[in-house]
Amino acid sequence: MAYGESIAYTCACVFLVTFPLLKTRVGRTTISPESCNSFCENADALGISLTDLDAYVLSHGHYDHSGGFEELFRRAPTAKVYARKEAMNNYLSAAGGMHEISVPQAVASQRDKFILVDGIREILPGVFLVPHNTKGLEQIGAKNGLYKKQNDQIIPDDFAHEQSLVISSAMS
Repeated sequence: MAYGESIAYTCACVFLVTFPLLKTRVGRTTISPESCNSFCENADALGISLTDLDAYVLSHGHYDHSGGFEELFRRAPTAKVYARKEAMNNYLSAAGGMHEISVPQAVASQRDKFILVDGIREILPGVFLVPHNTKGLEQIGAKNGLYKKQNDQIIPDDFAHEQSLVISSAMS
């Protein structure tokens, strides 16, 4: 991505209410949820055109943060999604009985839309994707009933599919 391009970041719903549009030195960035197309509906209500965005950042590989990407792909067919390479793996939750919580297949199958990253990645000047790679996170996964399927085995989630968006500014 070049200087001045726009990105959207998937995260908690509260951010869309609090920060519908951040104007930074790198361009226009929206902070947004991606569940059940609510992001697109909220953007419409706020008068934010999603076709103006060049890329989106997927915070982690679960359906509740990627389910709305089908609509985003329709609205901005050339936009790319930055995700951890591990985001396309199979994830499970034991809450209410073991069930899949992965990125929906209809989204994951559109691999040409994704830029899968590893390690720390600067996607715009001063805008970084930082992986969650603290040692021992799989213990938190097990405690919370979160798992991943790896080599036909179900093991505790180590959260390697998660990332944070860090924006460097003159104040930070």
